[in-house]
Amino acid sequence: MAIYIVLTVIFLVFGIIFAFNKGDFLIAGLNNSESNQNECDTKKINRIFAVFSIVVAVVSFIGIFVNKDFYMVGILFPVVVVGVVLLVILSNKICKNK
Repeated sequence: MAIYIVLTVIFLVFGIIFAFNKGDFLIAGLNNSESNQNECDTKKINRIFAVFSIVVAVVSFIGIFVNKDFYMVGILFPVVVVGVVLLVILSNKICKNK
């Protein structure tokens, strides 16, 4: 149960940081060079990361009340994996379509 509380707090803090467009330094490779920075819309990327972080925080918060071992492997882990795949696809799409 403690792991769900820690995950909820961590991802909620990340979600708030990204929601206020202050999370550029947390995204690996976003600010590597000035040429790359001109190609990407950082507001949209921050918004995508904020939504992902808040979704993971909500799913972790639900895990506090479920208190089953299956929840971590069967629900939380697939949500994170699918979310990361979507983050990669959407962030690459945003950087190329600007």
